[in-house]
Amino acid sequence: MVKNKTKYYVLPKELHKELMNWKTSGIMTDELGDMFLNLVEGFAQKRNFSGYTWIEEMRGEAIEFLVKYAKNYNPKKKNANAFAYCSTIIWCAFVQIIQKEKKHTELRKNIYENIMINDAIIKEDDLEELSVFKKCNNNNYVMNDLILDLVEDYDQMIDMLKKENLRKLNINGK
Repeated sequence: MVKNKTKYYVLPKELHKELMNWKTSGIMTDELGDMFLNLVEGFAQKRNFSGYTWIEEMRGEAIEFLVKYAKNYNPKKKNANAFAYCSTIIWCAFVQIIQKEKKHTELRKNIYENIMINDAIIKEDDLEELSVFKKCNNNNYVMNDLILDLVEDYDQMIDMLKKENLRKLNINGK
């Protein structure tokens, strides 16, 4: 009887070795990239995350976060575990996308409700002439492009405020 070589999709010791190699040489190997992809794929298949429609965005964000932050892994810390460190990075990336998408959904819902309340007096003939409105299956009109632009503007404003706050913290901290 042959036993499974491992129950993990990434061996923790190998991950630790590859992270240390990356940290010292500054060059990410293909093996480490494959390990990152396997970790992300493993998380994406967990029941916590597998049902989300924006799972591809979550995967992309997690890979980006791993490449950005996994280099900060410190093996000298007590109970250092490369697998847990990378798993935490992926978890945070997934949760961040979920929160962002929930915010966008709520914003779209609020905008849509305000449009329907405020623009209830617009006649159907007028709506057909406006190119920003799109007719849905149930004869409702929604402003898809306008809503997406508003959400994008909202995100840019939030990013700008975050950068401004970080800049202020850096100035005051020095």
